[in-house]
Amino acid sequence: MDREFMIDFYEIYYDDPLYAALDVDKDYEKDQRDLIQAESELLQLIGGSKTPAGEKLKECVGLAINISGYIGLDSYLQGAADREKMIR
Repeated sequence: MDREFMIDFYEIYYDDPLYAALDVDKDYEKDQRDLIQAESELLQLIGGSKTPAGEKLKECVGLAINISGYIGLDSYLQGAADREKMIR
């Protein structure tokens, strides 16, 4: 497998690869709605997004989004490698 080619393809072809992979998954959609609701409630409890705690929450959420992107790319690459092995 040409890893660099697959990474380039993944990054160019998919606008939002995780959403594309999960957009028909009802459990994902429910959990996503619940996460947004919980985040909103937490922001209210800590005094809003402009407080130090709110800023730290935004930082944590941003890092979690980055991590999920890395997991998505690695899963995609593993699937491509596995497909190549099965074809052989």
